[in-house]
Amino acid sequence: MIRITARHLSRKSCLNLENPHPGGPDRCGTIAVNWAGNGGSGNVGRFGSSSRRKDIPNEPALLAAAADNPGGSVAEIDPTYIDDPNGYVPPEAIRGAWLVDSSGKLTGEYRENLRHGVPQDDFSKLTDPDHWLGWLGDDPATAVRKGIEESLRAQVADAVVEWVKILETPRFLTGGRRHSEDEQVMLVTRAALAAPFALSVRTTQHGRSILLGVFSWAAVNLSPPAVRKDRHWFDLGVGLDWAGERLHGRIYEIDGEDGTAER
Repeated sequence: MIRITARHLSRKSCLNLENPHPGGPDRCGTIAVNWAGNGGSGNVGRFGSSSRRKDIPNEPALLAAAADNPGGSVAEIDPTYIDDPNGYVPPEAIRGAWLVDSSGKLTGEYRENLRHGVPQDDFSKLTDPDHWLGWLGDDPATAVRKGIEESLRAQVADAVVEWVKILETPRFLTGGRRHSEDEQVMLVTRAALAAPFALSVRTTQHGRSILLGVFSWAAVNLSPPAVRKDRHWFDLGVGLDWAGERLHGRIYEIDGEDGTAER
């Protein structure tokens, strides 16, 4: 079963070149990238060496972003992959960045983004933590991506997911009971996760859309011989705290009227 909800949806997000997700300090703006200004040390490890261009672009939006970001930089975003630079921008969609001097003017120095290209899936925040994900099968990233695709296609049958990025370490819940014949053995009976994401999806009617939210998955009756039950939630425009607070209730919500799920 799949549920999709939308709460507090906002198209405005923040940009962080190394870990681009909403909420990072001093990194909000249309095309402003702050890797050194405003008291932050920043990180440009994925950017190439600086080069100087003779002609500074005379683009009002670029110059305005520079004026608002003295001592930092402004990014050149590739419209091939992103339609709205005010929303979430994956690192690969940034061609490079112009450095800004302390007075808010472009210096003429430009740094190319070594990651520029077609945005790719990134499930490292899901798989890197030392948390047991055996209930998702041998390939947890593929399982979660498939669950996200199913959630979208339940709403629009021809939805095609172009890329998915897990933005923060998910919230996990795991429950179990002691083995009846060996008290040293724990049997996992239920598990859940809430994973904040950004993704790009295409449909025939609407074209490309960049979505932000949290994908939650809960499963019960994981210990045979009970019949396993799974449920997905696809919450748009919510934060991880919001979804995490509801994860405990949702994992028991699957019990339903028959009350067969193991506790």
